[in-house]
Amino acid sequence: MKILYEDNDIVLVIKPPNMPSQPDKNGTLDLFSLLNEKYSKDKNVEIGLVHRLDRPVGGIMIFAKNINSLRKLNIQIKNREINKYYVAKVCGIPQFQSKVQVNYIKKLKTINMAKVYETKMAYCKRAVLEYRVLDIDKKDQNYTYLNIYIHTGRFHQIRAQLSYIGLPIWGDRKYNKAFVKSKGDYNLALWAHTLSFRHPISNKPMSFSALPPCNEPWVYFDSLDKFEYSKEI
Repeated sequence: MKILYEDNDIVLVIKPPNMPSQPDKNGTLDLFSLLNEKYSKDKNVEIGLVHRLDRPVGGIMIFAKNINSLRKLNIQIKNREINKYYVAKVCGIPQFQSKVQVNYIKKLKTINMAKVYETKMAYCKRAVLEYRVLDIDKKDQNYTYLNIYIHTGRFHQIRAQLSYIGLPIWGDRKYNKAFVKSKGDYNLALWAHTLSFRHPISNKPMSFSALPPCNEPWVYFDSLDKFEYSKEI
């Protein structure tokens, strides 16, 4: 766990891949518990979970350090005022250099997966993501790096939607058929690289970025600049 920034109200950390965001039934050490342990002796700190990243996904997360900050950050989440950008390595070459993808997602609780539909179905939620091509993999041109902005925060949204349009994420054991039965030790090639929001107390605009590690499945990126996403979806 690496801390990017902290003050009296918030703390931003980098979640390692394959670490749960919060306690789960497997009992694996999780980021929420680590932070609670770190601040256990500070009576002024009460860690609050603002959002989550899927267990295999690494990258930036924000936690509140008191009830007031948590309440105000939750309002930003509800109003879609916290902007999240990801980078993904996908199998395949996109038809478009950039695209807004709109689908409907249903969570299948029995198998802990999401099913994607083209049109609205019962028990489905609207899911919108936007991508821009960053680069083609220099070692194997069958792989593409995408910069992704999510307009909605649905269960397994990025993984399920990209797989649905024929661009499954490298290393995804749930949504990429090439890796489902693989016995290799792979990290999911999805990284939360930028988080933008307003400070819950000062209301000051804030933005933090962190590149993925410079090893497989990533190449080194000189820049992961945010792109101008579509305002009205």
